[in-house]
Amino acid sequence: MRERSRARGVLIAAAPVTALASVVAQMSLAPWLQVRGGIPNFLVATTAAVALHFGPWAGIFWGGMAGLLADILAAHPVGLLALPLAVVGYAAGLGHRLVLESRVLAPVLIGLGTTWLEVLLQIPVALIWGYPVVTRAVVDRTFPASLYTALWTWIFFLLLLLVHRLQKQERLAL
Repeated sequence: MRERSRARGVLIAAAPVTALASVVAQMSLAPWLQVRGGIPNFLVATTAAVALHFGPWAGIFWGGMAGLLADILAAHPVGLLALPLAVVGYAAGLGHRLVLESRVLAPVLIGLGTTWLEVLLQIPVALIWGYPVVTRAVVDRTFPASLYTALWTWIFFLLLLLVHRLQKQERLAL
């Protein structure tokens, strides 16, 4: 139990820097990785990976923080990304705890599901803020983006597991 609370402390301390890196990657790198109209959503992928590894409450924290940074840096209304990403983080952490325990299947399925969940939650928030939403275009782009994001969710989840395992070995060596 003490090890998990220490891991959460590290998450809280490192979250602003890594969330900023995730937002910058989403805004600068993701458009260059476009496939069939869909781009990977690094914000959803990192939020889902953190929630898979640390649980639903860490997913809310991470998703809210990354979404808030993205809202501020992209100059859209606060909440357009923060609210859907916070819900995505909670759903990913809860889905992993209640349904899936696989290290391969869980990140891929949750990456697929959370991409669609984020888009479905973002549509009403965008409409509330007065943004026009063309649902056909959104659906056409979301299908390839969900596959792409699922791959990145799995990669980020494996990286988190690797870092956690290396930290655990380092503590045991001391």
